[in-house]
Parts: sequence; structure tokens; C-alpha cells
Amino acid sequence: MEKVGFEHYVFQTVFGFTDSIFIRHGTASSTAAADNTTTESSSNQYIAQFLGDCQNQLNVKIEHKNRFLFTIIFDKKNRYIAWTGNSDDRPILKNLDGMSRKYPTWIKQQIQKIATHLIIRSNVDDIIPLIKQAFEDLDYGRFDSKDMQFIEQLDKSPSQYPNDKDIRVKVLGLELNAGKGELVYWYESLSNKRGYSTKIKDLSVKKYKQILWDKIENMLEVVGFNDAKIKQDLLYESESNMIITSNSRK
Repeated sequence: MEKVGFEHYVFQTVFGFTDSIFIRHGTASSTAAADNTTTESSSNQYIAQFLGDCQNQLNVKIEHKNRFLFTIIFDKKNRYIAWTGNSDDRPILKNLDGMSRKYPTWIKQQIQKIATHLIIRSNVDDIIPLIKQAFEDLDYGRFDSKDMQFIEQLDKSPSQYPNDKDIRVKVLGLELNAGKGELVYWYESLSNKRGYSTKIKDLSVKKYKQILWDKIENMLEVVGFNDAKIKQDLLYESESNMIITSNSRK
């Protein structure tokens, strides 16, 4: 694609993966928050010509899929946050760590909330209260127990797994009386040697705080967050304030 003539079109490669490439048009401001009709029209004209050249010279059909005004790009494969700048459009959160099926709904909700705030608000300072609120909810048990469950699907019956006590899905399958194709769940815990439990009362607030922090730390660093004291305050405060409410025991 670059051989077709990026220099002619004033395109700059931002990054690419598998079957896509992200480019910046050299005449467009990458930081402007306002919609500039003239600039967008100019970019679209260049893009249309470029797509035509790719078809004619490379015999490859290229699709102009999205135009983003704001992006947060990570150094890990296929991972980014992007937003068109249009208030009617939701930001795209692509392959963020902690958003897979395995992770608890609560973790995914917090990551989504923080990532969306960062890309739309673009203000690092405003993000700290959101994180503190999430940690406070943990301290005071303001969550539903199902939202805190890690889950994994059994790809075979528990008896078919090797006879190894360290195979978590086997242990959970036996404990929960689950069979092939069924889901097993657990809570991260510090109440036993294995580090997990199927009982909500064993949930470790400290571990969930650390897990959430590990999943958002990289995105905070990318946008300039680097305050060791806040990290210390957020992660290592005492768990003595934790109160399991009736809602969290459901």
C-alpha cells in the first residue's frame, strides 16, 4: 500500500495489523476536537484516489472503514481505543486486557468506564476519582457476587483431565459438579493456599484491586499517568473497611 504512493497522498502510517492499516493524513490536525469540514473533505478526496490506485495497481480492494479524531494505541498487537469525536458514537475498545470472557463482569465494566472516560474526556486528573470509587465499592461490598466471578468452560469432563491438583478447571469442575461444556466459576482469594474459592465470603478485595490496576495501568501510562503515590494509596490501603452487604451475597 505504501508503494502506491504515501508521499503523494501525504499519508503517515500510525500502525497496522493483519489486514488493516491506520494512517494519518498529513494535512489534518490529530489533536483538533472540532469538526473541520474542509479538512475532512480534503482527506476523503485523497483517500478515494488512494483506494482507486490500490485497486488499479495492486488489484486489491481496500475499504475505508473508520475515521477517528482521538486514539490511544498500545504497543501490544491489535489493541487500541478510538473515537470518532461524535457524541452519538461509542468509542471502540479493541482487545483491551481484561475484557475477555474469562474476566468478571465487574472488572470489564470498570475497564470500559475508565477507557471511555480517557478517550472522550482526555483528562488524566479526572480519572482518579473513578478509580477511587471502584476501589471504595470493593471496600464496602457494593457489588453483586455474580459480577465478581471469573469463568471458564470445561472442554472435557473433570475425570478426563490429568490427575493434577494444580489444574484449576478440574478442581472446580469436581467441586461444582460440572461436566464437559459447562462453565465453572471462582473468586480470587487469599483465604487458602490455592488462591481461589467458589465462596463469595472468601473474595479478596486486595486481589481484585490489584487485578483492576494491572488491567488499566498501561492505558493510564500511555496518556501520561505516572503518580507512584496515588498508586500506593489506591492499592495498598487496609482491607479492614470491607463490609459484605446483602447485595454482594446474592
